[in-house]
Amino acid sequence: MICKKCVWFNNDEGKTCEAFPNGIPTEILEDKIKHTTKFPEQVGDFVFEQEPEIKGLIPDPFDMDDQIRLED
Repeated sequence: MICKKCVWFNNDEGKTCEAFPNGIPTEILEDKIKHTTKFPEQVGDFVFEQEPEIKGLIPDPFDMDDQIRLED
């Protein structure tokens, strides 16, 4: 299911996302229709956006909370 690779997908049993909080249409879930443009019946302007492969795996080098601090 392509939806699981989208940043807007809610990882739940109900198969929902930001665009379709009451359930993603079957045609989209089964990859029969691509959700690359806004549908009239959806919420907001959310469309398929690929989840970054390494999101959260590499610490941000500029985020000091992620840095190891050595005591003098």
